[in-house]
Amino acid sequence: MAEEVIGTVRTAHAFGSQKTLSSLYDSHIGQAHKVELRSAIFHGCGLGTFFFVIYSSYALSQFYSYKTVCHNVYLFDFSILFWHYAH
Repeated sequence: MAEEVIGTVRTAHAFGSQKTLSSLYDSHIGQAHKVELRSAIFHGCGLGTFFFVIYSSYALSQFYSYKTVCHNVYLFDFSILFWHYAH
């Protein structure tokens, strides 16, 4: 593979077609850059949404824990849970 690339570079240099080939290469690179930019934006928004959901659930659980402790409202007896995992 490397021999083909080096041979192509030598051929392009021999015939003086560097500018034509570089402009073709640049057009393909520009298209790839646009696709990667869109992909990066999409992945960034997805990752931001994922972390928002995770941290929002943490905040909701902390709020609910605070509310239940302050108002002495429990869904189950914590002593049963303790003894279940202690043995």
